[in-house]
Amino acid sequence: MGSPGSLFYSGLGTIVNRCETKEFNDKFYPKLANLTPTELDNLQAGSSVQLWYSENHYEQSSRYVAGIISKQECLNQINSNTDAEGQASLDNTDGGFQIPGRVTVFMGKDSGGIYRISDENGPNENLYDPVRSNSEFLIASQWFHALKIPKK
Repeated sequence: MGSPGSLFYSGLGTIVNRCETKEFNDKFYPKLANLTPTELDNLQAGSSVQLWYSENHYEQSSRYVAGIISKQECLNQINSNTDAEGQASLDNTDGGFQIPGRVTVFMGKDSGGIYRISDENGPNENLYDPVRSNSEFLIASQWFHALKIPKK
């Protein structure tokens, strides 16, 4: 789930997307639905939004993380169902994946109705700018209020 998953699993935030339990090879894993326009409209500025190349990229990665398929099966499933731009590869530095997508910070909706994000291209970018046209599956998480985080 990328950065949104990190917020969720750390207990510092919650996933915004709807979730269902899916079965694959007699094993179960959580499957998030793509972020809806209503969910995006209600998203708080400062939230984390992970842009995945496709739903297939996300789903195969989720199956791998859940221990349902191997790393190689994950790569094969992603790469057999995508174009050259969407190809995943192994990261030779740590053995992880290089999967097309990006992490952004949601900045809100401007007066013209355009969703704004902050990413490597700048602090006030159009979420649906053509530079991000290859990112069709969105996952978001919102931070819990800082004052509600229990002290350790």
